[in-house]
Amino acid sequence: MNRQPEKVDGYSLATILVANGIPLYGVLFANWDAAAVIVLYIFETIIIGVFHAFRLLFLSHKGTHPEKLKMGSIPLTLFFLFHYNFFIFVQSILLFGFIGDKIEGATDGFDIIHNFSLFLKKPYLVSIYAFIGSQIVFTGREVLVTHAYKNMGADRYMFLPYTRIFIQQFVVIIGAFIFMISGSVTSIVVLLILFKTTAEYLGLKFGEAWLEPQTKN
Repeated sequence: MNRQPEKVDGYSLATILVANGIPLYGVLFANWDAAAVIVLYIFETIIIGVFHAFRLLFLSHKGTHPEKLKMGSIPLTLFFLFHYNFFIFVQSILLFGFIGDKIEGATDGFDIIHNFSLFLKKPYLVSIYAFIGSQIVFTGREVLVTHAYKNMGADRYMFLPYTRIFIQQFVVIIGAFIFMISGSVTSIVVLLILFKTTAEYLGLKFGEAWLEPQTKN
């Protein structure tokens, strides 16, 4: 049976709008570093992937069919880490290739470790610590409270964080064209926030089912 849309409550919607509206306002009106907003989003994507790998291992032992998944848990997790981070690696090369000249100290796009290291300092570390803290809380809640692993196989669970990869893909491709025309990093940030806000709203309204093809009984 097809999943019916959920009613999005005002508090959840306001949370999404405020969380995404603050960096948008900062970049457009408060002279925030637009490149930093993009790089911090990628940092968050990497951190989500690392914690998701740990949850995937846990799911493989505690899920609906652990006897089928236990032997494949480590290979599946390693595949996820390679596949997920490969997309991030390629997108980061392209992104730094386009906006590297807008970042003080950045080198060419392929030197991503150096380019990312430029943001491992104040004031950006506060955001990175916050990303790690939020993932610890989310993991604890999922393992101890919501028990999502009970109703989902590891093969399906593996793809849950790929929403962020899709967003980055669109932002890099479309943003690159806009950047070549305007030379503005701000335009890429606006695209990123718009895609991110839309994805979070759809996720809230339809759950993870919005990424899946609808099937009939």
